[in-house]
Amino acid sequence: MVSIIKSVRRSLLLKFVLSYFCLSSVVVASIFLVANYRAVKGIESQTFNRLNISNNLKEYQLEQWMEGQKDTLFLLSDINSIQANTELLKNTSVSDPQYKIIQKRLIEELREIDLFLPHIEAINILNTGGIVVASNNLDEIGVYKGIGNQTTYFANINSNFKTVPNFYFSKVYNRPSMTFATNIKHDVTRERLGYLSIDINLNAVDDLIRKRTGLGDTGETFLVGEINNQVSFIASDENKKLTANGSKPNFNSLGINSVMAGNSGQGNYVNYAGTPVLGVYQWIEKYNLALITEISEVEALELARRFTRMLVLVGLVSTALLLIAVYLLSIKITKPILLITKAAIDISSGDREARAPVLGEDELGILAKSFNLMTNELRESNSSLEKKIRNWS
Repeated sequence: MVSIIKSVRRSLLLKFVLSYFCLSSVVVASIFLVANYRAVKGIESQTFNRLNISNNLKEYQLEQWMEGQKDTLFLLSDINSIQANTELLKNTSVSDPQYKIIQKRLIEELREIDLFLPHIEAINILNTGGIVVASNNLDEIGVYKGIGNQTTYFANINSNFKTVPNFYFSKVYNRPSMTFATNIKHDVTRERLGYLSIDINLNAVDDLIRKRTGLGDTGETFLVGEINNQVSFIASDENKKLTANGSKPNFNSLGINSVMAGNSGQGNYVNYAGTPVLGVYQWIEKYNLALITEISEVEALELARRFTRMLVLVGLVSTALLLIAVYLLSIKITKPILLITKAAIDISSGDREARAPVLGEDELGILAKSFNLMTNELRESNSSLEKKIRNWS
């Protein structure tokens, strides 16, 4: 290191090269840092736009799915045969043999309907006291399932989701579930004959929401809500999948905490699986659900990393070319000075005929002319002095 410093101190060429190179390197590095920063931020912005678009699409799909379940509920409650048989059950004593016949007709009809509704786990008909009198699931018959906390009740088809859906963990199905219910009314008098309720398998909506829509290999959208006063995925399949993999989901992530507090937004954070992600989260108040769309930061910023690698390569090549250019330029600049220096050394060594070449009309050219003029005067002075000495001798 000491020898290098000494070489630099003694070499004008090295001083020029290092000075120009350091200055140019600072400029190149500054351009690289600014370009890389803008590239990362630009790609982040584009990614968030994609996530927001996907989230909005999924929110629309969720709304359509929820409305579809409500429409299914009212469609079933308006079936004439269900209304008629429910009325007959209401007006028939349990001890009457006809009661079992009517009940069997209802059960068979509900089972036939259930074949076309795979996401409906149970279709129940309740009497006005909340007791299940008919169901596609025989285990439900005779069970009290009043219109209480676990049921989302709609008075009529025009009811909207001002009544927030309730999600609960069903011990019957051993997974999160949701129950919609409405009245079964007489077709003419509109007298309430009982209630019709449907238990909905939430894996169906989770599968719909989790379908990828151009978010790459790691992009995912999922629903989070409160089930039995605990934050959880809406579908049990995802909880079981993570547990089977030995990784318990961390629902204290920034995205989940923010959205469960009723906030919507976006950001970079570590998700429930401990993976750094870019995420967009939205609180859907009318469903009491959080809709979250995330993509791995590694995948999202891969384009930025490729751009960075390209910038590094371009920067290294540019720096090498710059170093060569600076070296050649420094040689051109220092050459007249070095020639003048050589001429001065030659003169000091006794070569009185040495001259500095004049290579231009600039300051260095003027310096060379002045040097030559000075050496001429010095030579003439020496010649005159030598003549005088010879004459005296």
